[in-house]
Amino acid sequence: MNDSWMIASQNFTDDDGSLPGVEFRNLLPSSVRSLVNYFRQHGTLTSVDAHLWHNQLQEDVLIREVDDPAGLVVSGIADSFHCCFQLPLNGDSQIPVLGLFVYPDLVEIDYRMGAD
Repeated sequence: MNDSWMIASQNFTDDDGSLPGVEFRNLLPSSVRSLVNYFRQHGTLTSVDAHLWHNQLQEDVLIREVDDPAGLVVSGIADSFHCCFQLPLNGDSQIPVLGLFVYPDLVEIDYRMGAD
């Protein structure tokens, strides 16, 4: 085990029930859309039942059925939402499933700690 992993492993090994995350704040609408679209293009949506509230339709809509869910959020057509993605392997290290909280000017990337 290398020194970097020894230092960082406390952030991943034991599930304490929290969802540690990184927030990207004060984003332009185009940046919110770019971040979410990156995950959609390069990852696999693992929360297949994830939905957002569509304000114009006044109903929940499955995220997987929307072409640009972040665009709906930044334009006020839909409320903020959370969903999860599995991204490809990074070298020989498994990247955990990452969650995205999407708001009009903020994206938070979170993960669940532990072996799962």
